[in-house]
Amino acid sequence: MHPLHPGYNSFRFDFSGNGDSEGTFRFANYWGEVAEIHAAKQHLQQHEGQAVIGLLGHSKAGGEVVLYASSYDDIPLVINVAGRFWMDRGVTMRFGEDIFERAAAAPVEMPAQRDDGHTFTWLLTKEDLDERMNLDMAAAAAGIKRSKVLTIHGTADSVIPIDDGRQMAESIAGSSLVEVEGADHNFRASEQVLQQLIAAVLGFLQEGKAKGWV
Repeated sequence: MHPLHPGYNSFRFDFSGNGDSEGTFRFANYWGEVAEIHAAKQHLQQHEGQAVIGLLGHSKAGGEVVLYASSYDDIPLVINVAGRFWMDRGVTMRFGEDIFERAAAAPVEMPAQRDDGHTFTWLLTKEDLDERMNLDMAAAAAGIKRSKVLTIHGTADSVIPIDDGRQMAESIAGSSLVEVEGADHNFRASEQVLQQLIAAVLGFLQEGKAKGWV
């Protein structure tokens, strides 16, 4: 765990097959990763004596924290950073117009590189594509009853456009949206946009405490 702000700790982890975690990387596995979020929460509560008040995910994990809230709805504050709402978009742009035909014939090898420069190959399968295409984020958003949800999205995001963030916020009852002007998908356009992201997160935590949500 790491200090986040006076009174808060943050616990960050890589999903199976990602970063430093063992396992096989998968393009989809959304519900499997939601289960890993729940396992992490249970560990923090039962073995570390921590009260889990917030959950934040970025990009793919931004969508997964919404899925988590729709399924468990047991973490008071949920923050979706640059998550995708329309799951059927972006696939052909990333992998090519023929990717569905190729994956239907056989798993497709995909080269990749981690942030530390390490290269590896993963397999894109028809099953993972089907899972991604069939995810209904509108239904997930409608299923959130207790958690308070904040969506943060950059206006210059070319990976997952700002319209996804706007629609996500609109679809979750009582949720809020912070648009960070000029921010790209990873909020690396400038130090200013990064600080706006941090301020939005801390402001949401403080609002939750002030209003008795946590």
